Amino acid sequence: SISRLRDQPINGILISKSNGGNWLSPLYESIQNSQHPEARVYLVDNGSRDASVELTAEKYPEVAYCECQGSRLQHGYNLAMPYAFGNGCEWVIWPNNDILLEQRCLAEVVAAQSHSRIGILGAAFLR
Repeated sequence: SISRLRDQPINGILISKSNGGNWLSPLYESIQNSQHPEARVYLVDNGSRDASVELTAEKYPEVAYCECQGSRLQHGYNLAMPYAFGNGCEWVIWPNNDILLEQRCLAEVVAAQSHSRIGILGAAFLR
């Protein structure tokens, strides 16, 4: 499971989605295998009609659930960010539910924090 280490910054991973639950398990697994165990994962659901919320609660109970009924996908991120920061996260990433994180992705984000000229990072799509 996704664990927490006290000497690492607290990181937030906001996954905003509407349906598309069949992609969540592979994404959760890629987060768990990211070689950066300090992560708080938030599922931001925009009124899904599939069983993705139930699947998350059953198989990934460490994932926090935020409901944003009727909002647009990006609006869900904006609504969830204050919750993540209020929960102690120092930074957040916004992966779509249909991607996988590369194994060192989160470690690279943490490393970027030491560069004072970096304020925002963007993703590279490999496939």
